[in-house]
Amino acid sequence: MKVGYLCLAGLVSAGLAGCTGQNGQPEVGLRSDSGYTIHAKSRQSVQIYDAYQVTVDCSTLGATPSISITGKPQHGTATVAIKSAHPAYPATNPRYKCNQKTIPMAVVNYQSNLGFVGTDTVKLHTDFHESPDNPSEDIVAVIKVGP
Repeated sequence: MKVGYLCLAGLVSAGLAGCTGQNGQPEVGLRSDSGYTIHAKSRQSVQIYDAYQVTVDCSTLGATPSISITGKPQHGTATVAIKSAHPAYPATNPRYKCNQKTIPMAVVNYQSNLGFVGTDTVKLHTDFHESPDNPSEDIVAVIKVGP
């Protein structure tokens, strides 16, 4: 089980980014920006995680990773959705050019309960369907909610 901790005080999108392995299949690794914090008010809906698969030529092979919530937050709600958005590869990644393309991705949104301020946790399971070299992953998102 891989565990990635995302410390969030509001809107943070961190998640899984795809790469291509030697066999040409998408390869996936945890992409998390430690120290990346954006403040949000209690009860504000925020995206806390995204998952996508992209090859070097920017194709997605028609597969959007699936995410299931395996541990619900105690002080709010989390929902999974599919949306089209731009990936966020760093300039050093060979898929950086793919940031210009809109791709399908699975996302998790979190909203705290009314008046809640503090730390909440969401456990996620991500399955990368078209990537035999990359097994499914378990992620723990730690959300810090401010007033």
